[in-house]
Amino acid sequence: MMVAVPMKSRSYGRPGDGRPVYLQDTRISFHGLPGYVEAVQEEVADSRAASTSYARLHALYRSVTTDDIRSCFDLAALRRAERLFDLGRYERSHSGMGSGDEKRRGEIAGLLVETRNQIARLERGIYRVRAKGPTLDPARIPDDRLRLLIQSHRDMDVVDRLRDELQQREQRSGKGEGDRAEVSR
Repeated sequence: MMVAVPMKSRSYGRPGDGRPVYLQDTRISFHGLPGYVEAVQEEVADSRAASTSYARLHALYRSVTTDDIRSCFDLAALRRAERLFDLGRYERSHSGMGSGDEKRRGEIAGLLVETRNQIARLERGIYRVRAKGPTLDPARIPDDRLRLLIQSHRDMDVVDRLRDELQQREQRSGKGEGDRAEVSR
């Protein structure tokens, strides 16, 4: 007669390390990238040739995101993750990233690139990622630079957008065209 032994709950990382992730039906939780790396290493070491073990590993492999990497400021954890993702790009690697069916090579390569970028940012002392947005956002350009770009930019479509932005700023500040005419009289 077999007796079912309840699986103990496993939690990795510290609560301040990043977003908490609770993997459904696995009793595994981790906090941020340091917890993810620790969880992968522990779970691979404890894995067995059983469908429940494989399901647990599949759920774990799919749970990391680029946001986890961008929010990690622990250089040692980033270097461990870099090694994990680097080894995981190859088929049948025993690094803990599986045999390629959990994450495709392109996904793993994307995580690897983001990890290396975060390592480079931290080594240069940059602790904030630039906000995503258009390359040339007229709303973010100071007035003097805006006027200079209107005079010197080659693309007339861009110049029209810059002029529109300048007109909107002048209307908001109360310095419309009519106000200038009254002052000059």
